[in-house]
Amino acid sequence: MEMDSTKLTKRSCLIIGLVTVLTGGIFLFSGCAEPTLGEAQIVVYERGEKTILDPKSPYFKKLQLTCEVMLTSSTTFLAEIKTLPDPEEVKSKEWAIELTYSEPVMVDISRRGGTTALPDVGVGGYQLLIPLTGKLTYLESTLEDRKIGNKYMPIFLLPEEMGFPSQIIEGEAELVGTKKDVEKIRDILTRFDINVP
Repeated sequence: MEMDSTKLTKRSCLIIGLVTVLTGGIFLFSGCAEPTLGEAQIVVYERGEKTILDPKSPYFKKLQLTCEVMLTSSTTFLAEIKTLPDPEEVKSKEWAIELTYSEPVMVDISRRGGTTALPDVGVGGYQLLIPLTGKLTYLESTLEDRKIGNKYMPIFLLPEEMGFPSQIIEGEAELVGTKKDVEKIRDILTRFDINVP
């Protein structure tokens, strides 16, 4: 039985079209379609012990994007603390995740003064550090947004000289933080066989 070349061409086009749509859909829903802030190495700290994650893992980009959303959704907030949090202490005493970029990254974040929004401020650096356990995972804000969930988690983009510096004014620290939860990061880390307590 001979097949008409027109039918063969139509069938081939249909198959190619379906494969293209399916492949594109899988790529889109895998989370890889969103751009990251740049090429990065990801290290997980477990009280000083570090684990470097494989960038070839199918979960690497998803983890990177999830961490970067923590930064891009952040704002400044005030907390009653006498000394600024030390990122090195976070890495040595708690669980934390750190992204080290091949080139500096810059993002604009909102700045709050009481209930008033101030102009956005740029923060930048080579390393993004997010605490996963410990007292820094949630600090209470002293700003007037207490009624709307006033817990923030400080996040660090280092070195601070490249952007907004944390500072202490009259016993209150102005920090960069997010209201997002680290649970999604912890869930993705289980794919790397890393179980954060």
